[in-house]
Amino acid sequence: MDMILCLTRRRGLIHAASILLVVLAANGVSAETKMTKNLLDGVKCLDGSPALYFISDEELAKTSKYVVWLEGGGACRNMSDCELRAKSKLGSSTPWPNEMLPPEDILKTDLSVNPDFAGFVHIFVPYCSGDIWVGQAKEALNPFIDSTESNLSQWVGYFQGHMIIEQLLDQVIGDAVVDELILTGCSAGGMGTFYNCDYVAAKFNESKVRCRPEAGYFGLPIATYPSFTAGTKEKPAQMHHLGSGWSFSINPWSLESPESKACQAALSGPTDDCPVMQKGINVCCALPPYIYPYIQTPMFVSENTADAYQVFEQGQCPRSKTEKTKEYIDYLRNILVSSMNKVIVRGSKRSQDGVFAPACLRHCMYWTAEENMAATIRGKSLQQAFGDWYYERGSPGSFMYLNNSSDPRQLLSCM
Repeated sequence: MDMILCLTRRRGLIHAASILLVVLAANGVSAETKMTKNLLDGVKCLDGSPALYFISDEELAKTSKYVVWLEGGGACRNMSDCELRAKSKLGSSTPWPNEMLPPEDILKTDLSVNPDFAGFVHIFVPYCSGDIWVGQAKEALNPFIDSTESNLSQWVGYFQGHMIIEQLLDQVIGDAVVDELILTGCSAGGMGTFYNCDYVAAKFNESKVRCRPEAGYFGLPIATYPSFTAGTKEKPAQMHHLGSGWSFSINPWSLESPESKACQAALSGPTDDCPVMQKGINVCCALPPYIYPYIQTPMFVSENTADAYQVFEQGQCPRSKTEKTKEYIDYLRNILVSSMNKVIVRGSKRSQDGVFAPACLRHCMYWTAEENMAATIRGKSLQQAFGDWYYERGSPGSFMYLNNSSDPRQLLSCM
């Protein structure tokens, strides 16, 4: 009886807080709450400092609904990059402030921005492991030990991305009642969402767990701009540095997860699109487009059809207004769209999953239609499309939003 009264009071508190937010918003008063920094026990950033998270105001934290955002920030390209990361927010908890405003719209309590999820507990997890949220190396190590530059440095770091998520769930949520949980994030955080989605769902297998990876659809066999313009169009079997040898040294969850094992069973040898094998494993089974069909938890994929990071950073395309640049963008866009059409829009999980893929030359995405240059598809913003899918405001299979436009004006409209 006492527990029932406690839960009733908690939910009443959320309702009262929501009413207060509406009143404040109507009077033009900003009611956005700050997030507070907390350290995690037993898991570390690259430099050995404690991993961390930020959580919304404790009064709102008495609900049983959670949004967990995994921050992005690329991956360690080489040892020098890792060393630099370890001296910054991307590799250490030391530079982070004690509190801050929510860095993402889905973490805000402003009902005009985040009407569907303003009353959730909002958790922001800084990305400080450089490993796409998959590392399980318990001790500090140098995974680049065979590289030439490793002879010039004694640097070692902690690669514990997946372990950070494990500890976060145990320490912050623990045995608390979880009615709903959304795992989400952009770029490296989007990749981390793909990799850890089923793990989180299994952790709370009696709860409604949903995943929303954003700008994390990396790994398709796309030629770089230099190769494309030279006419060779080599097709690398890995992108985002995952196929390089160092990632195998950190005991990556991306190769141990059930979905990766299922992919490995299906791709037991090299294929035309995935010709690279390492240690008897097809490298593609550590990449989101290939493990997606084996992820069982309902998922809403958010991905721009002309992902600017894949175009300019990985693809090495110059930021110039030339015909060749236009051709390369369209080449890459066609590969992304074809894959998403095949495995998501027309895939085996169509009835449970969703996608929001606007024709945009951009990496991370705008949340609401009110934001400058934000994309809409069939009149829906990302926030509206995801909210409709999450709350089943529509029929199964109707949440596939993909704009296949190749019009340069459309692609540049949200750049």
